Amino acid sequence: MIRQTAVPGRRLTALMVVGLLLAACASPVGTNRTDPKVVLRELGQSATTTGEPTWQTRNVLFEQGMFAEFEERPEDVLA
Repeated sequence: MIRQTAVPGRRLTALMVVGLLLAACASPVGTNRTDPKVVLRELGQSATTTGEPTWQTRNVLFEQGMFAEFEERPEDVLA
């Protein structure tokens, strides 16, 4: 009696592994060209130059649930 092995299952598994490895090699990040002057202007923005909090500061305020309070009393929130 000849014993049959699960060759189709192994082939499918090998194909899935190869597919995952190829997908892992793809670039997950894309870029867009921007005018250098625009980039420098945006990087140079701060609360002292614009009078508004930076996006990083806004993100932290939102994460901490303090953005509404910051709008009313910014000095107290930042202290």
